[in-house]
Amino acid sequence: GSTTHIINDNKVVLEKGELLFLSECLESHGSEAVSHWAGSEDETHDFYFGPHAIEVKTTSAQAPYFASISSEYQLDDSDIPGKLFMRFYALRKSHSSGERLQERIAAIRSKLCTDISALFKFNEKLKKYGYFDEAADYYTVGYHQRDLYCFAVEDGFPRLSSQAIPLGISDITYRVSI
Repeated sequence: GSTTHIINDNKVVLEKGELLFLSECLESHGSEAVSHWAGSEDETHDFYFGPHAIEVKTTSAQAPYFASISSEYQLDDSDIPGKLFMRFYALRKSHSSGERLQERIAAIRSKLCTDISALFKFNEKLKKYGYFDEAADYYTVGYHQRDLYCFAVEDGFPRLSSQAIPLGISDITYRVSI
């Protein structure tokens, strides 16, 4: 996660994926799903459910798809007692149609309207990402979902781990072919 403003299109796409996944979690876990969303809390992974972690990745590029990995820890499961998963959304940007960021946020808020505590937590997490309702008119790009993938990040999955990085190497970013 990051606390940078989501006004630029790349960050909006990343945020959109987390919001899409949160919407899915609300369907299966109810309003408590908001407490599992850790992306805005400077955690390594975007969601934690018990011993398991989920990293959400999103692209608006055309196929072939790549997931951008921002550190050697993001796909490292050595400190996770359960399993690590990666949820990958491929979206198409549109300036004339598609769901805009504020529409997804409104849909989530409507699902949380009966749980004031969860709604408050959700709004606080949005603020940590730099989303403010007063700036909603700036989010003009719409998105259509093209593809959706879910991977178990385990032996054989293409990734770097912190143990495999030689001492003295830092600030690692890389891309994984989907």
